[in-house]
Amino acid sequence: DNDNHYHNITRHPVLVKCFFNINKIHFHPSTNQAFYNNALCHFLTYSYESGTLEEIGRIALHKYIGLFKNYLVGEKSASEHTVTNYLRDLEQFHGFLKETDHACVGGEVDIERIDRLAIRSFLGFLFNKSYSGSSMGRKLASLSSFFRFLCREGYLKTNHATSIPIPKK
Repeated sequence: DNDNHYHNITRHPVLVKCFFNINKIHFHPSTNQAFYNNALCHFLTYSYESGTLEEIGRIALHKYIGLFKNYLVGEKSASEHTVTNYLRDLEQFHGFLKETDHACVGGEVDIERIDRLAIRSFLGFLFNKSYSGSSMGRKLASLSSFFRFLCREGYLKTNHATSIPIPKK
């Protein structure tokens, strides 16, 4: 039975993060760690199966954009100009997704539902608004960098932006 709970945890990235982050806590030596791990597995499995974990794990896209901004400024030491343009591109993409209901659940964008079609639809929208190929290419590069960050941090499994050709100038 415990093996089944551990298996359920390893199937879901949010469960894995919850389990390992909680297990970094240092317990009093008298704490029965095996009992605690078993209870935690049961709780996380129940949360996963009942759908409540999805609500706990879902973060609105604008919060991911905030994490990306912190990464650009703190780790990448990106220029203010680069940060401003990336964020503008991501906010435009976010607005497009909400307006067209692409990748939305309950009125919020779910990053796990952003696929190649959503990104290509965004580029089509830009094309219809007469954006140049170089502007669309920059926006695609912004999206690709953002999704690469999300994959590296474990929030996404696939960077769908890398499979889309850069628009011609």
